[in-house]
Amino acid sequence: MVLCLLLNQILVLVRSVRDKGGILAAESSPKPVACSSKEMSPARSRQGSWSDGDARVTAEERNQRRKLSNRESARRSRMRKQRLLEDLTNRVAQLSKAKRRMVMQVDELTPHQLRLEAENDMLRALVAELTERLRSLSSVLRVVEELSGVAMDVPEIPDPLPKSWQPPGPALPSMATAADLFHR
Repeated sequence: MVLCLLLNQILVLVRSVRDKGGILAAESSPKPVACSSKEMSPARSRQGSWSDGDARVTAEERNQRRKLSNRESARRSRMRKQRLLEDLTNRVAQLSKAKRRMVMQVDELTPHQLRLEAENDMLRALVAELTERLRSLSSVLRVVEELSGVAMDVPEIPDPLPKSWQPPGPALPSMATAADLFHR
């Protein structure tokens, strides 16, 4: 601390000598020495912190440029983050809108699906009933064939419900007319 005070007094003396001699220049005038233990290291006190004013100005200019560059970089970073946030906000709005539209479509299609499922259940029951009636009639025809001795073409009854590996379509053979049955 004492060394700091001495250096500052020396600076004042140097300034007064320069002022009297008319040598004072703004760039090369020594600045007061800060009194912190970091700045007054032994190596620095040996060099003389006030003697190289140009180097000090250059260091200050570099410092100012670095600060300005850091500010600009921080501003660009904030702008990038802002754009990203806006993009994500827009994406959330788009996805929310798409979700609402899909929910409306599901709500709209659900009654149709339930109605179709009920209709399919009815048709399956009808197919099972008609298949049973066809089997019954086929057995009656076989009995008539045995009793009358007349050969009748009684078709084999396929399974009325398609298997999952079978494509949908007409699975039953075409029905023969009464004339076709008796002309064999």
